[in-house]
Amino acid sequence: MKTFRILFVLFALLGLVQPLAAQESPEDVGALKVGLLPVLDTLPFYIAEEEGYFAEAGVEVEGIPVASPVERDQIMQAGAIDGMLNELTTTATFNRDAVQIQIVIVARIAYEDFPVFRVLAAPSSAIETPEHLAGVPIGVSLNTVIEYTTYRQLTSAGVAPDDIEFQSVPSIPERFQLLMQGQLEAATLPDPLAQAAIEAGAKPVIDDSWYPEYSVSVLSFSVQAIEAKPEAIRRFLLAWDKAVQALNADPEAYRALFLEKVSVPESIEETYEIPPFPRAYLPTEAQWADVLDWLIDKELLDAEVPYEESINSAFLPEVENDFSDALAVFETNCAACHGAMGLDGPAGPDLAGSADIVAMSADDIAAIITDGAPGTAMPGFSDRLSEDEIARLVELVQRWAAGE
Repeated sequence: MKTFRILFVLFALLGLVQPLAAQESPEDVGALKVGLLPVLDTLPFYIAEEEGYFAEAGVEVEGIPVASPVERDQIMQAGAIDGMLNELTTTATFNRDAVQIQIVIVARIAYEDFPVFRVLAAPSSAIETPEHLAGVPIGVSLNTVIEYTTYRQLTSAGVAPDDIEFQSVPSIPERFQLLMQGQLEAATLPDPLAQAAIEAGAKPVIDDSWYPEYSVSVLSFSVQAIEAKPEAIRRFLLAWDKAVQALNADPEAYRALFLEKVSVPESIEETYEIPPFPRAYLPTEAQWADVLDWLIDKELLDAEVPYEESINSAFLPEVENDFSDALAVFETNCAACHGAMGLDGPAGPDLAGSADIVAMSADDIAAIITDGAPGTAMPGFSDRLSEDEIARLVELVQRWAAGE
């Protein structure tokens, strides 16, 4: 992970982030209210607030603490907040009848060694592998991203859909307690609570770092705010991006703030490693389509919600030599094996500085991504990625191989 953080510092030093500029007062661009759960995903907001990045960007921002996703969604519906940290599933259901909110940036994803959601077995359970979960009720909050990502993780690992069973336990603290007491044989929990459960004896079975494309949190703003306060949102995201850079460069500098703002079990307050956060990019069309398929299959949606109506790319911070779209595809599909930025992966070869890749044509690289590499563990991605996504991924890998 040291290489990953050094690369983030280099991005800042090389000027890949546009400087924050405050040419107008906050009153000129409008103030923003953003709904925030006490979860790890919100940490860049509090860093931007503490370091004065919002003020530097010339935007007035108020974080509105919410106790639950239900409360967050209610105050968004009521127009009491302009934006919120949420999930793809939430955005899609919000927009089922008419477009109410739009995603402007990805907030957090799963990385190798830094999952978002883990499926755990009780300390007394004999469950060890995903296959052992067949027919076992898994504690989740139904009809949420937790159910979605758990279902997708298990089916991707080979568990038959008909063998997947869920038990509704909406309260995460209650789910934790039932799991540790053995009253639930398995449950899905978010980090850092999942890490605390493991250290207390729970058994890790599978987590979303195996299949990171399924766990994505996002920042969404109402269409009213987007129409009335576009400059405020742009400046908000510049400050958010600067906070992400600072956090990835030195996560320990923000441990006290992390413990103040995020619900962290006391047992791991000093040992839980703060994860890296992604830079400015948007969910892919494939990720959006998969969420819609699940929601429609669950009868939570009657029809598809177009990607272009719920995803707004107008506010992404501008980056020189921008490959953020390809980086998003790489991080969600390739980094688990090849490592962040194509380095130090646990299963696949390094891509950065690879003479083998330099010697290959773009068509040859695209064929491997599409069909897989015979004789290796490299799968094909023709069923996950579009032709455009594969083409952009080829460009990114070629740049890394050439040392750019």
